[in-house]
Amino acid sequence: MVLVLSGAEALIEAARLASYQGDIKEATAYLREAASTSRGLADTRATAYALMFLGDVLDEVSLSEEAVALFRQVGDRWGLALALFSGASAIVWTSDDPAHALPLILESEAIFKELGDDWGLAEGVFYRALIARAQGNLGHTRDLLEKAVGLQQSTHDRWRIAYERGHLGGILHDLGDTKRAASLCEEASRELLALGDRFVGGGVVRRLAEIAFDQGDLPRARRLFLESVELFREAGHPRAVALTLCGLAQMASAAGEWERAARLFGGTDRQRREAPGWYWRTLWARYDAVIATTRRRLGEQAFTRAWETGQTMALEQAIADALSLKPLTEPVVLTVQLLDGFAVRMPEAAISPRAWRRRRDRLLFIYLVIGRKAVEREVLLETLWPDLPPSSAGASLNVAWANLKRALEPGLPEGTASSYLVLQDGRYGLRWERLRTDVQEFEEAVVRSQQLTDPTRELAQLEAATTYYRGDLLPDEVNEPWTMLERERLRALYLTTL
Repeated sequence: MVLVLSGAEALIEAARLASYQGDIKEATAYLREAASTSRGLADTRATAYALMFLGDVLDEVSLSEEAVALFRQVGDRWGLALALFSGASAIVWTSDDPAHALPLILESEAIFKELGDDWGLAEGVFYRALIARAQGNLGHTRDLLEKAVGLQQSTHDRWRIAYERGHLGGILHDLGDTKRAASLCEEASRELLALGDRFVGGGVVRRLAEIAFDQGDLPRARRLFLESVELFREAGHPRAVALTLCGLAQMASAAGEWERAARLFGGTDRQRREAPGWYWRTLWARYDAVIATTRRRLGEQAFTRAWETGQTMALEQAIADALSLKPLTEPVVLTVQLLDGFAVRMPEAAISPRAWRRRRDRLLFIYLVIGRKAVEREVLLETLWPDLPPSSAGASLNVAWANLKRALEPGLPEGTASSYLVLQDGRYGLRWERLRTDVQEFEEAVVRSQQLTDPTRELAQLEAATTYYRGDLLPDEVNEPWTMLERERLRALYLTTL
């Protein structure tokens, strides 16, 4: 969608970008300034847009109502339809009875139908789905969300498609279709985080954590809950952080750490009590049974004492308490993609690309993976930081190593040994038994083919080997000298399979 606004245009566009990236505070500041600027210029249309987006960001119905009145005044039909949806959105997310938003939705849909706007029609279906969800009709909610996602495909609105897929994944999880729910949420979270949306992306990551917990994959659930906490902290959304801490409290309960669970639930109690509308209460209701179990296992007196201790903790203290929750089982094996790109996956979930945003952190890990042996500190400094003086290179290596530990195990307590990294006698390495790479899979498949004497079976094994070779080694790092020989060796090996 392209907006043609007057003097406040740049501020409004900056606010929309900040909002998409989950920075509510910055978006609010831009929009307040845009509203003030446009009012000063007597630009009614720009004022309406600023108020509408501000109503969206803050979920304030009164701001959307003012925008609706201004759009009616200037005769802007498309802006009016958007503002009606903005008001409907605020009602849906914050009221106890979101059905009150239906007249606004129906009027907006009629305008979008008149304008031939598929995006607006999809939005109407989406908000009617949320009303069905508030009324407890999960099956109808699923059907409407399926329709909304289908309609959005023609708009090519990447953010909206991912957003609505995330909601659909959540409903499918509630309905027990865990496999499809996980697939949709994985796809939605990748897209939202790639677009820079930390708030909505964090919500989908939290849902993935809940799915993992319900499937019994506790290490993955812990990692995803911690990732979600970090995303919400960056987005400046304490209520969402508190909700995610409840997920970690549930994990503490599952581990038998009843006092920690009670403290964490107590520490999030204020945010829970102050949550507006049906939606947040629905999300928090997931933990009611866990709280009751924790109370029963501790006994009333001990539970109350731990709960009250939690209530005295600031949110950051509660986060620190949650971070000290120990992993519940042995670490899982990492799967590392090196062919046709780089990625690291836990079972059924990739580690977020955000974890590798510093290129040298990524290269340090890749260098160790490719080398398949521990490397002396001096070799790493000369290879990865050749242009820096020794003291600066050493400091950079220390930072990269620490970042690598956080990327592979978010929330690992300070001073705790890594499950995947080894630093011993000045040599840096990996716990190879906990890693598998697509390069290994490819090479082993080629070796197996060479050991066969039956031509038919050999051909089948070679064909299987080619499926692992999706492309050249690390195409994004072709200028790194230490990748060149390995790239050419693997390419030559691949050619022997054709």
